[in-house]
Amino acid sequence: MPYSKLDSKIIALTERVRFKLALFGAAMMTILGSVLVSPALPGIAKEFSTTPHIELLTGLTLTIPALFMIFFSPLAGALMDKFGKLKFLYPAMILWIFAGVSGAWCADIYTLLLSRCAFGIASSFITTGANALLGDYYAVGEGRRDRALSLQGFVMALGGAVLTIIAGYLTSFSWRYAFYVYASGLFVFVFCLFYLFEPRVAKNKATQNAANATKKVFYKDYASIYFAGFFVVMIFYLAAVQFPHYIEDTLGLNPKFIGFAMASTTLSHAVVAYLYKDIVKFLSVKKIYVLGFALQAFGFLLVFLVDDFIVAIVSLAIFGAVGGLIVSKKPRKACAQGLTGAWQAVFFWGSSSAPSSPRLWCQTLV
Repeated sequence: MPYSKLDSKIIALTERVRFKLALFGAAMMTILGSVLVSPALPGIAKEFSTTPHIELLTGLTLTIPALFMIFFSPLAGALMDKFGKLKFLYPAMILWIFAGVSGAWCADIYTLLLSRCAFGIASSFITTGANALLGDYYAVGEGRRDRALSLQGFVMALGGAVLTIIAGYLTSFSWRYAFYVYASGLFVFVFCLFYLFEPRVAKNKATQNAANATKKVFYKDYASIYFAGFFVVMIFYLAAVQFPHYIEDTLGLNPKFIGFAMASTTLSHAVVAYLYKDIVKFLSVKKIYVLGFALQAFGFLLVFLVDDFIVAIVSLAIFGAVGGLIVSKKPRKACAQGLTGAWQAVFFWGSSSAPSSPRLWCQTLV
């Protein structure tokens, strides 16, 4: 199919390596929101140990951004659709960098939580903007969007793993140093300024949106899928909250080992998500969900039976792999009916519920 001159120019621009580094770097900023803080959690808990309910509050430093993303992502989408994406993406990136680095300067846990709230607001605009831009840039050309998504997942995993390891190493000196890794967003911001551009808006977009709005949405048809997604995400972030304490306090290891352990989660998530298209050829969606839950249970069982760092890495890799199987793939029919927002809300809700989960379970059992 022949392309117009404008489409051909957009394809040429978006296939450049530096352009992809800018776009995928912006997407990578979203995944760094939680994993970079993980190695610092034990140090934060010890620093503010006299604060009531410090264990719960420490966990919230990792997951409270997701809570704000639930409320601000729809607003970000509406504003970007109306006024343009880059007008909000660039200020959000500046706020993301400042809010992330400011965690190193906080004198108490409540100030730290406040900075994480601002961080969540910035992340909601970056996540929405990066996903929308990728969809617009690679809308033209058969298979280009799928290839871009696969490459984006690889870049996000590799960059996230490297920066998480760096954050873990810096945490061995002070938990505050881990927050300085957020300054790496400056390089991404500069790349985006030079290489990103406001995509062309399709003329029939308003008509298409109106048509989608008239479609009847059956949320109950996807209730089981959303519950599974919520549960998997909650377990994923529960591990991210609890395993740093386990590695440092129970295993008695240096905080730099936390960075290596959490990096295994990011890498396994990306590898399995990339191989998902081949996995579904052999396993049905139902079998994939059953396998995912079984693997999560096995991961926790391994840690329960054996106190060993290698076992902890294997367990975290399992949690990441399950996330790649279930969380990374939205139900296609649901997307067609405009339920992507509901899927994102489930994702953010599951991650923000993680710190309180052990406490709620214990209260229920007692």
